[in-house]
Amino acid sequence: MAVRRTLDRMRALDRAWNDRRWHDYAEFLGEDLVAHGDGAAPPLHKRAHIDQAIRFCAAFPDARIHVESYLELFSSHDGHHSCAVARLTGTASGGLTLPADLLDGPDAAPLKRAFDVPRLAICRWEQGWIVDYRVHLDTSLMLHQLRDPAAAP
Repeated sequence: MAVRRTLDRMRALDRAWNDRRWHDYAEFLGEDLVAHGDGAAPPLHKRAHIDQAIRFCAAFPDARIHVESYLELFSSHDGHHSCAVARLTGTASGGLTLPADLLDGPDAAPLKRAFDVPRLAICRWEQGWIVDYRVHLDTSLMLHQLRDPAAAP
């Protein structure tokens, strides 16, 4: 029963993110959340984590975690830990500009390119809330797809 509940809550969390229902998304996060993400140091608390998600979705308005077909989704037998591996897709809105050094050249034009990368989320749950959230993206592949039209999905 604990496994099923944790996996259902993980799916609901990702669906809330996809639908930009930030209040619902926040309901899955413990008040003392510690969120770790690629390039984020130090770890973020609940409000900062949600703010970061909102900024990401503003840069990639169609960003989506593919919850209907997780690559992997599992939980510990007691439901205290979960791992979700999914595709994360999106397209730069046109207002996103990468620094020239990331573009391998002087062209720093706004991006309107798509990405399709693996996303890994590892969670520790206490009493139904995520208290430790570790999200990892293949940022190298994402940057490659965003800066090279031939590499985009």
